[in-house]
Amino acid sequence: MTHRRILAGIILVYLLLAAGMSVIVPLGESPDEVDHFAYIHFLARERRLPVMQPAAAENETMEANQPPLFYALNAVLLGSLLQVDWSEPARNGCFSFDPADPGRQTFYRHAPEEAFPYRGLVLAFHLSRLLSVLLGVLTIASAYAISREIDSLPLRSEAGLMAAAAIALNPQFLFISASVNNDVLTAALGGLIVLWTLKCWRRPAAGRFAGLGLLLGLGFLTKFALFAFWPLALAAALLAAGGRARRPVEFLAPKTLWAALKTGWPAAVVPVLTAGWLYLRNWQLYGDPLVWAVHLQAKGEQVLRSVPPGAADYLEFVSVHFRSFWALFGWLNVAPPFWIYGFYAVLTLAAAAGVAHRLGSSGRDRVERARLLLLLGAVGVIYLSLLRYIQTINWSGYQGRLAFAAVAPIGALLGIGLERAAVWFGRRRRAVLAAAGLALAWSAGVLLFAVIAPAYPRPGIY
Repeated sequence: MTHRRILAGIILVYLLLAAGMSVIVPLGESPDEVDHFAYIHFLARERRLPVMQPAAAENETMEANQPPLFYALNAVLLGSLLQVDWSEPARNGCFSFDPADPGRQTFYRHAPEEAFPYRGLVLAFHLSRLLSVLLGVLTIASAYAISREIDSLPLRSEAGLMAAAAIALNPQFLFISASVNNDVLTAALGGLIVLWTLKCWRRPAAGRFAGLGLLLGLGFLTKFALFAFWPLALAAALLAAGGRARRPVEFLAPKTLWAALKTGWPAAVVPVLTAGWLYLRNWQLYGDPLVWAVHLQAKGEQVLRSVPPGAADYLEFVSVHFRSFWALFGWLNVAPPFWIYGFYAVLTLAAAAGVAHRLGSSGRDRVERARLLLLLGAVGVIYLSLLRYIQTINWSGYQGRLAFAAVAPIGALLGIGLERAAVWFGRRRRAVLAAAGLALAWSAGVLLFAVIAPAYPRPGIY
């Protein structure tokens, strides 16, 4: 079976699981999903961007500070379905954030009108979810392509397939991709930006850097987190111009800087031309291009830190972030049996060991090693921005989805690392990789039908 057929099979399994999840999980039961849909509805009805107000109750949507691309895409595609009145559903007074308190997972009270066949705004909500599912395919494909871009023997390596499986069969990625959330488009664009950065480094040309600049501009119109990838794109121009330079000082030579400028300038200019209007508007409205101060005022004391984080907070971050990166659903209140995290921990540690071994291999091509380091840098800059975020925001900022801007490069690293780790099993290498892929598929299916579905019974009466 060719790699393309296996990749198509992985994507098909993803589509089935994600589509099933979009039907099983009641509308609005993914974090902030109602506010994301309210943004789409407002944009379609009012044909203008919402303005973030410092008082939470005065906002049409608590996501009004977000860039508009994801919402505009939905508003255009859903069109007339959104041209009716809508308001936030009634909240469930029995809701609990505690995963150990079963039967109280639903944040909202769900009406019979949500049942199939879908009509009106319920239909629009489900169609928006399906658009997110389709956007997830771009993330999976970019993870596959990133690993092949790095691998020196792409036609013989299963790293790309493992990268695709690590994303497509990640239950949390499935859960978020089956919801209305701008993190889905952020993940897709993040993967494409990193992929195109690697391509520009390998084959530098002004036209390719213009394409990278356009992707960055679209990213800046989707989520502020993608600003973290801008320096990597500019570094790719410098690294490509440096060619065989071995010392950092050689990259600062006038000849190298001029060559980098000639080919890489579109990566600096095109994003400004694409997204600059939004940040100019924000500056004029709020005196802040990122709308940070007003956003924090609207969020209120329930999510803001009163004191700087300490050691216990960082340990809690590691625990919650790891679990919610792989499998912690709903409003972090639908949890699988704890042993399942052991499986994901073993998988992650094996991949980390494989990446470390590959980096340390003396026979590894120097350029390939540098590209692998750039991939690690892409993940690192997203986590640096996330760690900066939790200096201000409490445990609500620990969610794994907040790192999904880098989920494609993370998937590529998982695939590359697992492929390298499997080499240690000798002739059973492919069997071990196939077993890992099947275990991922099995765990995703089991969590959907044995954990998520029972948490949301129909009808939901509390």
